[in-house]
Amino acid sequence: MSQDRSPTVPDQVKGWILDAYPGGEGEIATWVISETGGRIRLTDKFQPKIYVSAEQSDLERLVSRLYNNQQIASWNFTFKFAQPTDSDKSRVLELTLKDCRKTGSLTRNILKLGDYLRYEIHNCDLRGDRDYLFSHDIFPLAFVEIKTQPKEYNV
Repeated sequence: MSQDRSPTVPDQVKGWILDAYPGGEGEIATWVISETGGRIRLTDKFQPKIYVSAEQSDLERLVSRLYNNQQIASWNFTFKFAQPTDSDKSRVLELTLKDCRKTGSLTRNILKLGDYLRYEIHNCDLRGDRDYLFSHDIFPLAFVEIKTQPKEYNV
């Protein structure tokens, strides 16, 4: 994480997470109340991932249609449990988004491309701040110890 609005950046911050929200493109801003009571705004790089499951031929067709999509940072095929009742992992399409604020529009676009029947999209229903907190295994008001790096990002 990097610290905003401060000429001196401590190597480490201990405190409680007060708030998190999307910052600039590909960033999450987090406010921390330090042990001494100071309010510190930190930013961290964050590109959420969503997963699309479907018939393999439909997934291949989807990749060709999304190849030049400006909202997607990268894509990959991976194996995940697509349904809670699955006993084996399925090959799904993993899409890494450039900005967590674009998850809803990309999800709607994919559903529309599949006539709302062909594709199932997973991890698309969380707002960017919640997705960030869940992906880092933290929660609001958690007491955390954060190592900071000036003008760089550390996940």
